[in-house]
Amino acid sequence: MDLTPPPLEDLLEFPTRFTFRAMGVAEETLVERCAQVVLDVTGRSAESVDQRESAAGRYRSVHLTVWMDTADQIRAIFAGLRALQGVRLVL
Repeated sequence: MDLTPPPLEDLLEFPTRFTFRAMGVAEETLVERCAQVVLDVTGRSAESVDQRESAAGRYRSVHLTVWMDTADQIRAIFAGLRALQGVRLVL
């Protein structure tokens, strides 16, 4: 049984709106650094940016909704978010 997920190109029609979620240490610059990754890859700002702090205030969740033109842009943003210092999880 093959458990390899299908490529993004088979799952999505482009252009498409896509929401990225990053969870990281609750630093003041986390949201701005996540938004900068989107800007660097796509050349445009995220359509919407939401954030939530954990109950204890140690972590912050950042949701960025962006219009994507290609699957490679999605992959690049995932990689960029994962590379950010303090980011623990990217969905």
